[in-house]
Amino acid sequence: MRVIINKAPEHDWQKMVADNLKLRNEVDLESFIYPDDLEICHTLANQNKAKVYLNADKTICWFRFSN
Repeated sequence: MRVIINKAPEHDWQKMVADNLKLRNEVDLESFIYPDDLEICHTLANQNKAKVYLNADKTICWFRFSN
């Protein structure tokens, strides 16, 4: 399943991403701020064996699994 999360200030986006990655859901993190959010995104991905991809504008961070 793919989940879309908006990185709004009132959301605990890191927990939401982590919880979904633990369930092996692919995540689209919208309102991503490059480069400020990049390190935590890589950390979350590494903890859950996912990969991180950015769109061309670097406003969306995708978390995907290889298999």
